[in-house]
Amino acid sequence: MVKWVGVACIVAAAFFAGGCGKPAEEAAPAETAPAAEAETPAPTFAGTYVGGGVDADGRSYTCELEVVKFRTMYDVKRGVDGGEPYAGVAILSENTFAVGFNDGRHYGVVAYNVNPDGSLEGISAYEDGTRVGTERLEKK
Repeated sequence: MVKWVGVACIVAAAFFAGGCGKPAEEAAPAETAPAAEAETPAPTFAGTYVGGGVDADGRSYTCELEVVKFRTMYDVKRGVDGGEPYAGVAILSENTFAVGFNDGRHYGVVAYNVNPDGSLEGISAYEDGTRVGTERLEKK
């Protein structure tokens, strides 16, 4: 549980001025969309993305990311090199898609730029601070 709280704080802190650990009334107010827009799912963004990346050691890997809209955020499943997918949570802010995940041993984040063609290009980091990589995914 502590790891997920940390991941959620890392992802949230990247987008909201309130930062982690502050009660909601002390955090900066988030902009809200009109009710009709907030309930409308983003059908073109959710889906499965495939591609790969290069880790900090220069090792190439393949990746599959399943994205499912859930209320105002996204549930994700991220699989690397054909391994068992692991769960994560994500938020979309303009053209940045930020994913927090836990692979069962480590947690980390990936910040993707959403390109005009719908592909995702991102950088990733793990909690140990020693692994940073790059990734490119295209919608299946």
